[in-house]
Amino acid sequence: MAEDTTEAASGTSGQPVAKKAKTEAEGRARAGGLNAKLAAETKANPPAPVEVRRLDYRALQYAVTKVSMDFKLHSGHTEVDTTMTVEKKCDGDLILDGEEATVILISLALDGVETLEEGVDYVFEPGKLIIRGVALERAASSNNGNMIVKTSVCICPESNTQLSGLYKSGPMFCSQCEAEGFRRITYYPDRPDNMAIFRFAWRQTQAIKFCSRMAISSRRESAEKARRKESLLFGPILSRSHPTCLLWWLAILD
Repeated sequence: MAEDTTEAASGTSGQPVAKKAKTEAEGRARAGGLNAKLAAETKANPPAPVEVRRLDYRALQYAVTKVSMDFKLHSGHTEVDTTMTVEKKCDGDLILDGEEATVILISLALDGVETLEEGVDYVFEPGKLIIRGVALERAASSNNGNMIVKTSVCICPESNTQLSGLYKSGPMFCSQCEAEGFRRITYYPDRPDNMAIFRFAWRQTQAIKFCSRMAISSRRESAEKARRKESLLFGPILSRSHPTCLLWWLAILD
């Protein structure tokens, strides 16, 4: 996967814009993210399980058609940057599922919209991030009709003991998304009727990458086979069909 080669422009304070944005994101992560208040309430008073009936089904008002996910695996936490292409089905809002007690929302952005105001452009509800349709329409009008939602979250696979979402089991990073595990990875319409093309890639810290490469090269294969296998392991992967997030999986050897 290509490394980030974006050149940093200087801001008014003299601090590079990219570096400043990263500093602000790290500060929000330490403070608990944009959903910190709801996360604290959920941890203090865990919600009771909700029974979902077939008669309660409502069609999607906005659907996600393309997803690009970038995982940055660190020791003790993982950052997940997601870019979603959104398509309007009918009037309403974009409803994204996410467990606020597990997923720290560091940033939320819409291409074509400079700032988003909580309570106006988006709201949090237990297990939900709801982006208002008016904000999406505003994004589309200033972005050639395209609605692109970008999120950055922080999760901790090492402390995930539910074996749901992204978790670490021994030397392996593994995922289990069925039936509702994807919402423990990032905010997304975690339901089987949202079909999208997924593209995902990941980056590891030097220690994790070194261990992974050692595991590959220890398999007494030719150098060419090892290179091909490594390119598959570390390169971006694109789904050839339109799966639901229930079928999404990831397994990385540490």
